Amino acid sequence: MTSLRTDNNSTGAPFGGYGLFWTQDDIAKVAKLLNNDNGMANGVQLLQTDMLADSMQKDAADRGLDTTGTPVFKYNNAFWAKQFTTTDGFTCSFYTPFMSGYGGITVVMMPCGANLLLFQR
Repeated sequence: MTSLRTDNNSTGAPFGGYGLFWTQDDIAKVAKLLNNDNGMANGVQLLQTDMLADSMQKDAADRGLDTTGTPVFKYNNAFWAKQFTTTDGFTCSFYTPFMSGYGGITVVMMPCGANLLLFQR
């Protein structure tokens, strides 16, 4: 088993696409790392905490960019987010960051810590 790499040599960076397929278990672990473990695994901080907080909509001063579509989403550090408000039937306003990928895979990371994995067939 090998990984495709840039420059077609062993010192090249591994491709993160073009044949890389996630299993449901892989996605669940990534969502847990991001949403529940704050980028830490086995006591080691793997992700930069400030950037992760921005991506996960935990920093009200950095929500990211507005998209031009309908509905309007936020885009921050390769993560999408949707705001829900009282007009949506909630008692408060909150953002849900999510990843949306090839083939209809969507991973929604709720502010309460729940992670929703959606796979389009």
